[in-house]
Amino acid sequence: MKNYQKLLVITTVLFLFGIALTGCSNRDALGLFEQTVVQNIEITNTLDDVEAQDMADSSIDSITLLSLVSFSLIDSENPTVAEKIAAIRSAREDIRTLHQAIVIDRQGFRISVADLRETIVLFRESGLSLNDEQLAQLQVLRAELIAIGDTLRGTIGQAFAKMRDLRGHYTLSNIDLILSTHQEVLAVLQTRQVNLERANAILDEVIGMITVPAV
Repeated sequence: MKNYQKLLVITTVLFLFGIALTGCSNRDALGLFEQTVVQNIEITNTLDDVEAQDMADSSIDSITLLSLVSFSLIDSENPTVAEKIAAIRSAREDIRTLHQAIVIDRQGFRISVADLRETIVLFRESGLSLNDEQLAQLQVLRAELIAIGDTLRGTIGQAFAKMRDLRGHYTLSNIDLILSTHQEVLAVLQTRQVNLERANAILDEVIGMITVPAV
């Protein structure tokens, strides 16, 4: 009888200890994920942003005008200047479109972060816990979010900061530099948008994972 009671006590202690470990694992996993999300917010807040004067068409218009009066640059044997100007204008339109999409994605990310933090509080208060599969998935998503943050951090100074560097250099002699800069900025913005969209999708997945079911 004593051995049975001892076994019962040991089993109970182990059970309670297991519950405590599970609770700690959930708190630690969610806490680390939340910390990573906050770090990503800080990164998105430091991304170089657009300034109106750098997206004004007047600078490109001036190059177009110069090309029209410079016959040596637009003769039939060398039509590339007009093509480059057209490519620059096209890139600028794409840059504007991407910028607007990124603004929406960044705002959506901030809203999702607020929703996540509120959902974490409710999840903890409910006494629910994540199972092993969910904990493993949370770690995978956190690792992906860290990689996204590193990628976004790597684009700082590579987008609109480069557009600012072109100020005062919109001349025909710099046409290749202007075109390559626009193409580089466009590529950076595409990278930002893809990563911000994925970050939003990750937050949506985690929020869905820990949302407390309605009673």
